[in-house]
This record gives sequence, C-alpha cells and structure tokens, in this order.
Amino acid sequence: MAAPWDPPGFVFRPTGAVFRPAEADQPDRALPGMEWDGDALAMLAGKSVFIGVTFHDQAGDEYDRTQFGGTIVAASEEHGVTVQAPDGEQRQLPPWPGNYRPAPPGIHRARQADLEMVDPDLVCFWELHEVAGDG
Repeated sequence: MAAPWDPPGFVFRPTGAVFRPAEADQPDRALPGMEWDGDALAMLAGKSVFIGVTFHDQAGDEYDRTQFGGTIVAASEEHGVTVQAPDGEQRQLPPWPGNYRPAPPGIHRARQADLEMVDPDLVCFWELHEVAGDG
C-alpha cells in the first residue's frame, strides 16, 4: 500500500539509503532508520526548505533529477510533510524528520523551476525509486 506522499509507481527513500525492491510494499515506519517523531515533525512547520529529488528506474539506474523549494505548511505522521512553493503549488514529502537538515548559508538555486532561495532554514534530498505496479 502506497503512502500518501509516494507518487503512483514510486517510493521515496532518503538519499543514500539502501533501497531494496522487496521492501517497497512495507509500511515506511517498519524500515530501518525511518522512525517518525511527532515532536520533531511539528517543529518543521513554518520552515523554508530546499529539496533535491533523484529519480531511479526499476533497475536502480538514475534517470532524472529535480530541485524545488518552499515553506513547510504542515507536517504529520499520517499525511507527511506539505511544502508550498512560492507559486502556491503544494507537494507531499515523507515525514522523516532526520532527513530535514539545517541548510548551509547562501543561495540555493533550483534550475528547472527558476527558483532562488537565500538562506533557507532546511535542505533535504530524496530518491524516488520506480516500483512494479502502482507502488
């Protein structure tokens, strides 16, 4: 069963985490290192965040990358982290507080979105892995 933040046919994992296709159907909280912390999630709300996502096919090969950013408008174990972009578009990300880290100072640029963020509060990097079926 896909989590609300997983796009159809994909599962999120923090960048650098080992992805095992056999784990794609497991609830995210059952995976090692994916513990949720409601208090830490609540502290994310209102923070600016710069996000990088790398896409992998079913063979594990990288085929695309994207970057975007915005403000975290909501965060819960049930619905994940909701990020609102400057244009109002909202995206869902996993509720793994440990993957949201303090951003290094400076200008962070999302080339595809023509977005420039100066000194965002947080950065996070994800991998989206394609899985068989609808995820």
